Amino acid sequence: MSEDLTINEKKKKINLYLDTPSKQTIVLVGSFVLLYVLCTMVLKFNFTISFYISEMASVNDPNFPYSVELKGSDISQLIILNLATPCIIWWIYRDSVKAAKEKNPDFQAKIIFDYLILILLALFILGNSSHVIVNRINGKLIENGYIQTILRDNPTSKMADAYKLIYFYDEYVGHLGMMVPLFFIQIVLLRSQIHVPQEFKKLHPVEMGLLIILGLLNGVYNSYSLIEGQSNIVLLSLHLLLFPIILWLICKKKYSINNHPILLFLLLQIIGFTFYSIYWMILTGLKTYYPFTFQPSELDNSWF
Repeated sequence: MSEDLTINEKKKKINLYLDTPSKQTIVLVGSFVLLYVLCTMVLKFNFTISFYISEMASVNDPNFPYSVELKGSDISQLIILNLATPCIIWWIYRDSVKAAKEKNPDFQAKIIFDYLILILLALFILGNSSHVIVNRINGKLIENGYIQTILRDNPTSKMADAYKLIYFYDEYVGHLGMMVPLFFIQIVLLRSQIHVPQEFKKLHPVEMGLLIILGLLNGVYNSYSLIEGQSNIVLLSLHLLLFPIILWLICKKKYSINNHPILLFLLLQIIGFTFYSIYWMILTGLKTYYPFTFQPSELDNSWF
């Protein structure tokens, strides 16, 4: 009997580990940062695989079978980010709903939000996969400047049409497919997190510092990455739409920042994203067409 109680106590402690919005937010942002760093900066190895192209198979071809070099960072992003990130987000979402039920008996967990989270996670996987795979193909095509010449001299050719498709899947489906779902996941989480009050001044200093730092850095980094991904204006618009919602929660619904640090995190994220976007636009100027901002790769080194 005592062993059963001990097991139940351990389960309860594990289930309640992420019982506050601040912990959920720190784990959400922190884990994504760590996983991304692991994939892109630590697992930097290349390997070659050989394969057959049946339409071109010929025993007389000296290059047969064919081979291609793959990057470990690409494979790790496809496997680790696509598997670990959805699992972590689902775990955080379920904990946020459970905590909201415990703190507010009137809170209703609607199954439609479960389905919405799953759809957003599927879109994230689609966007990440599209970006990683097609971005590598894109990079290979522009290494020697051949594609730029084709687009300039013969923009209606089949090769130009193929590259336009590659570019679309990389910059639009890829970047927007990753970041837009993550943005709306934050909104869905806020629905349950707002029902779990916690005093900001009673947070552990480390927890308080991480919440503030990650809020600002998350906004700034997302802004820069989307400028590079030719889709900053879309997320900037969404952040600017989120700002009055946060103010409405604070002013009209009386959810104070002191009792709901998650609102502070979102405000800092909005500030970081908006101010860096404006700073970049002032620094580099604007285009007269979408995406309106210049990519870093479009500018010479004198800008940096």
